[in-house]
Amino acid sequence: MSAIVLALIYGYLFVRTFHDVLAMGVLLGIAGASFGVALSLGSGWFPKQHKGLAMGIAGAGNSGTALAALLAPRLAQHFGWHKVYGFAATTMLLPLFVMIVFAKEPPDTEHQTLRQHLSCLWEKDGWAFNLIYVITFGGFLGLATFLPSFYYSQFHVSKVQAGTLTVFATLTGSLARVAGGFFADRFGGITTLSVVFLISIVGFLGFLASPSLVVTTLLFMLCFAALGAGNGATFQLVPLRWPLTTAVAGGMIGEIGALGGGVLPNLLGQAKQHTGSYSAGFISYAVFALCVLVMIRVVAKTWSQTWAGEGGLARTQPDEVVHATLARGRSELARTRVVG
Repeated sequence: MSAIVLALIYGYLFVRTFHDVLAMGVLLGIAGASFGVALSLGSGWFPKQHKGLAMGIAGAGNSGTALAALLAPRLAQHFGWHKVYGFAATTMLLPLFVMIVFAKEPPDTEHQTLRQHLSCLWEKDGWAFNLIYVITFGGFLGLATFLPSFYYSQFHVSKVQAGTLTVFATLTGSLARVAGGFFADRFGGITTLSVVFLISIVGFLGFLASPSLVVTTLLFMLCFAALGAGNGATFQLVPLRWPLTTAVAGGMIGEIGALGGGVLPNLLGQAKQHTGSYSAGFISYAVFALCVLVMIRVVAKTWSQTWAGEGGLARTQPDEVVHATLARGRSELARTRVVG
């Protein structure tokens, strides 16, 4: 977080040319590393049955992207875009202070070697999760990037209005991430992902009817909500699959998902350029999502028989049951002695 503050100060003081902007983009990539750290910290403190909600709350921090899209242009308009970096660096001091004062390392009982940590990078399950996250987070990121241009070209609204409408949709998706984690804890991540993928597919196909501005915005909010919930459900499963290497696995999946954010804008842009309509792009992405949904259902049986419970629920290990039983026994014995 200190490195992020330094990167923002660099943007405030030294960014003058296009090459400086590119360097600034590289430095801001440091912020992405905080995602993997947050997953490891958050996952380590909560039992398996509540990891989905915990990861959903941690991941909902990507709502900062929507807030930045809402506030940054307005601040730049009044104070100049250099000062926006300064404002961002100042606001970063609050979470940095909170981390230094209040954050604690999770009570890890096992540690692995670097080789063991990196092993998830070439496992089949890792690449299955990559495809899932390309749809959920990649679709979320791609829509958030493309939406202002879509509103501007499709409905001829002002750029400020387009940005505001985009913020409504992206905030819906960020908040839905918490709900996705909660439902994944309750019904299983695999079941939750199956439902949200179906909703996403229906939502994307809904744009083929060329709906009005209001209906289009509602459809986008539905798609963002489904994709956001899918993000939460995905990271309910990741700590179950890689309990000791959550940070590395989460970092890999997050990176591939972010790279997948370029798929949807390119599909929509190519469709508009060659056909004069966005329909082919939405159809292509819906088909892609359907293929990934089929993959989820194929691997679900194997996952449910190995490291996850039915539907992707967290398994209660036998030793956990024993420890819980012993703890209850000690508590009842203590109460009996007090009563005696």
